[in-house]
Amino acid sequence: MSQEELIEHSWLRCSVAGLQAGDQPELDYVSQTELRQERERLEVIRRIARAELDLLYGQISGTRFAVALGNENGLIMDARADQDFKRVARERNIRLGSLWRESLQGTNALGTCALVQHPVLVHAGEHYLDRYKTLTCAAAPVFDPAGRIIAILDASSDSCPRPPHTLALVNFSAKTIEMGYFRDQYQDQLILSFHSRREYRYTVSAGLIALNTDGQLLAANRQALFILDGLRLAEGSHFNDLFTTPFGKVIDRVLAEGEIMVADHVGSHYFLTIENTNRLQTTHILQPQSGTEPSAALNEETSDEHTVARSVESAAHDPCDGSRFVANDPQLIERLKYLTNAVKRSLPILITGETGTGKEVFAKYIHRASERAGDFVPVNCGAIPENLVEAELFGYVDGAFTGSRKGGADGLFHQAHGGTIFLDELGELPLATQVKLLRVLDNRRYRPVGGTLDIKVDIQVVAATNANLQAAVQSGAFRSDLFYRLSTISIQLPNIRERSDFADLARHILAKVDPGVKLTRCGLDELLRYDWPGNIRELRNFLTRMVVLNDGEKITRKEVQITFEMADLIGIPDSRCSSPVPAGPESWSSPERPAPVSSLAEGGQPTRQTRQRLLAERIQRACEQHHYNVSKVAREIGVSRSTVYKYLNQSR
Repeated sequence: MSQEELIEHSWLRCSVAGLQAGDQPELDYVSQTELRQERERLEVIRRIARAELDLLYGQISGTRFAVALGNENGLIMDARADQDFKRVARERNIRLGSLWRESLQGTNALGTCALVQHPVLVHAGEHYLDRYKTLTCAAAPVFDPAGRIIAILDASSDSCPRPPHTLALVNFSAKTIEMGYFRDQYQDQLILSFHSRREYRYTVSAGLIALNTDGQLLAANRQALFILDGLRLAEGSHFNDLFTTPFGKVIDRVLAEGEIMVADHVGSHYFLTIENTNRLQTTHILQPQSGTEPSAALNEETSDEHTVARSVESAAHDPCDGSRFVANDPQLIERLKYLTNAVKRSLPILITGETGTGKEVFAKYIHRASERAGDFVPVNCGAIPENLVEAELFGYVDGAFTGSRKGGADGLFHQAHGGTIFLDELGELPLATQVKLLRVLDNRRYRPVGGTLDIKVDIQVVAATNANLQAAVQSGAFRSDLFYRLSTISIQLPNIRERSDFADLARHILAKVDPGVKLTRCGLDELLRYDWPGNIRELRNFLTRMVVLNDGEKITRKEVQITFEMADLIGIPDSRCSSPVPAGPESWSSPERPAPVSSLAEGGQPTRQTRQRLLAERIQRACEQHHYNVSKVAREIGVSRSTVYKYLNQSR
């Protein structure tokens, strides 16, 4: 169904419900208790969605803009918003806990999406009620593995014109959340990731199937159902019912080579890999494959830098999230060489580096290099309330504190037994917890909160921070003994400004975003002009935005410049501005942006103001050249006609 048909059918439902365009209905709200209970019920999906909310806000935020996560009924549970939209929200009494039923609030993205369970864009006059006709809203559903809608992602703006890219970004983020939720629900099972094109196996276009170690199907995501349309994907059916290659042979090939090409029973072929293969290590004996040699591994005898680079990239490929880091920089290769002995001896490892340099991806590489059979358990130390840190990490016994679960609970260290625990944002740990962590590192034992007996644990500890721990030690915020214990084996990840393999990195990330798009030399040169203070994360977000905003198969200097210009126009914060501040439970968030001190940042790189000025000058020159034919100007520069009008009005 097209967007026009969605709006038309929604208006018909509103009319049947007796709504009038001039109605001023009050929004429905749930109580604070009900809101808290609903947020607790959907805590897993909310946890997975937080990163996407922040990313989506960074991609499309601007004047009077907000992104929100609702439940399956359109109840707003979490949100990010700028200061101007908070004013708009107050005027219309929009807040957390509000319920956007289409039958009461007319055609709106959240409420209509909840009904039709399909991505919806409602722009200005497409809203049924007059009171919302200044808003533009886009919403996309998130489904659970059973195909039921579990949440709705929404982006709303109080400005025009219609943003053509917003619905695509919202839908992309919703699919990312959906795949993250699928992986979370079946993290203890095998997950097949497959697509007809090798590069798409780790994108939102991939099919996911959860299997037990015997090959019986447990669940399949919507994309798998679409790809394998015509085959019987029912719970309890077997892998061999879908594909012609026997399950055991697939396991052997994937364990040996990382992937395999298989055919389904109607003749279509797919590249397939398996996630969570550590589940097979105790149940499956790998059979030797003819014509193959053992994969290279990072070891003490490896001395050739190119061999190390290939080995690192191979080992760094983590099927749990499809991430891979490029390690063709000599400095980075040198820093990787000495870790093998540390991993063999289960010594704690500290990873430092600027934000976005890939600390968690590298921690997963360490976990794979350790060949431990247990799980990789990531922990964001800064996201756990201070009074709950010890209970989260080490668990607690029955009756340890008021509100604790009957019978107690195991902690994250218990979950990571036999595997690796990754303590991100280590500097946020309270001092009392630092003492207990030091004890774990010294004697491999911990004591649950309220307990009297120690529990022995076999674990690889990897910690990471972008903070200056030495300064924290001097100020008394971090224990010196813990710092020296952790920093015995440490690695500093370089920022991408210092890496000689920036070109490899950019092309690798772009291939994961869209393998059909290529980066030209001049496009790469343009990317190299910028500082990228957000490092790999910022570069990935920029390349994703560039692919969305440009339809071509080649990225040249012009496409890069246009993406920076469009970033200014749609309100994406300058790379040197502070990150959005997450919303609290009772309010919209309001990121603070420092005022720019000049038109050029340090190092002579153009800032947002400079790029806007340059765009205005280009538009003015093009207008004079084409005698103010706005359509020709817009086509030549690669912006919308409304953008041309905007800059012409500013120059008058």
